[in-house]
Amino acid sequence: MGWYLVPWRRFDDFTGRSRRSEYWIFSLLSILILFILCVLGLLLLDEHKDVGALLLMMAGTYYLAIIIPSLGCAVRRLHDTGRSGWWLLINFIPMVSIVLLVFFLMDSESGTNQYGPNPKSIGSPTEVTPIVMESQTATVVAANGPGLTQWERVAYIFSAPSKTFEDIKRGNKSWWMPFLVVALVGYLFFAAVAYKIGLQQVVANQIHLNPKSEERMAMVPEAQRQKANEISVYITEGVFVVSPALTMDIIGLLSLGLWGTINLAFGGKGNYGQILAVWFYASLPSAIKTVLGVVVIYAGMAPESFNIKNFAPTNIGAFLNPLETNKALYTLASSLDAVTIWTLVLLGMGTAIVAGVKRTSGYIAVFGWWAIFVLIGVGIAAVTG
Repeated sequence: MGWYLVPWRRFDDFTGRSRRSEYWIFSLLSILILFILCVLGLLLLDEHKDVGALLLMMAGTYYLAIIIPSLGCAVRRLHDTGRSGWWLLINFIPMVSIVLLVFFLMDSESGTNQYGPNPKSIGSPTEVTPIVMESQTATVVAANGPGLTQWERVAYIFSAPSKTFEDIKRGNKSWWMPFLVVALVGYLFFAAVAYKIGLQQVVANQIHLNPKSEERMAMVPEAQRQKANEISVYITEGVFVVSPALTMDIIGLLSLGLWGTINLAFGGKGNYGQILAVWFYASLPSAIKTVLGVVVIYAGMAPESFNIKNFAPTNIGAFLNPLETNKALYTLASSLDAVTIWTLVLLGMGTAIVAGVKRTSGYIAVFGWWAIFVLIGVGIAAVTG
């Protein structure tokens, strides 16, 4: 069980090495947990629908939660055999990906390689994380002393964000506090939506906002329509339930892209853990938008006018009628969100600070990717509208 816990403790560590015991015990136990939850959920779904649905939601949550630690462990396992983590990209090549299985089964490269010392020389799983963390932070602590607390870093994001990002650069990369703040506010929003709007109404509103879907639903028999609505409600509830794990994965994967961009394209020297921490702290303004959404709900919003995809008046799209506005224009207007821009500014600033590059480079990297995603979204809206 000890080896299963190591990848969780090294969640944001894409450096160093991992021996076979760490990789395979974590992978096989994760598969077993997913298998048990899915099988029990499917078996109980007919006679005990709520219990079955809960187990399937738990399976989905667990699957989302293990994506980043699994990816990090796989990269470190490749490092342990003397190979770059970029070898994971061959997963996208059919049949050839079997090569990765061979690599993961190989023994550790003897001695110290370019990624660090042989993990077999460290010892038991309970010794791995402390030794890794000590090697990563000993120099930082000696040079800078203790850093800010997480609460101080949260507070400074809204008053002096550069202090938070400088602290992260010094090696204080813990990001659990902003994650928990955003997750807690998200669940409060879920409670407000469920109590004041109703998940059935949320689903009905989304169908109404898509005339093509509404037309298709009107053509199916009543029994099928009710079943489809029931499934949609379960999916909506499931998305709310797993949203913290989903958010963690999205930020983790986007951080990988930003990490590669700032280092390869702009000559930065930040590590993945620093970029990940910056992203979580930069995301704190989203909690304000979520709280504003709760205020709007309790201020007397008509349930039939609630739009789960644009629930707070922080962008131009919130003041437009999505049924009367060109779909591409509405998507673009919704993307020009004040809280999103605030987050991007913080992200660009923090990325530049931890990577040791000019702030303009950080802003170009962040806003460049944002512009690409916005254009893709507008293009899809134009095609499907």
